[in-house]
Amino acid sequence: CTTSQGKVALGSLFHGLDVVFLQPTSLTLLYPLASPSNSTDVYLEPMEIATFRLRLG
Repeated sequence: CTTSQGKVALGSLFHGLDVVFLQPTSLTLLYPLASPSNSTDVYLEPMEIATFRLRLG
């Protein structure tokens, strides 16, 4: 079993599409939690749930 140390590379999840916009939000997607980013890597702790607003291009 390998581990990624909590790193999720979104670029590798969506083959053929680029992540143009990434913004962490509340679980209901109503409230932004941070400013938008061009980064395609997300770090999650074990047993953590996170919601992101994505724009793919």
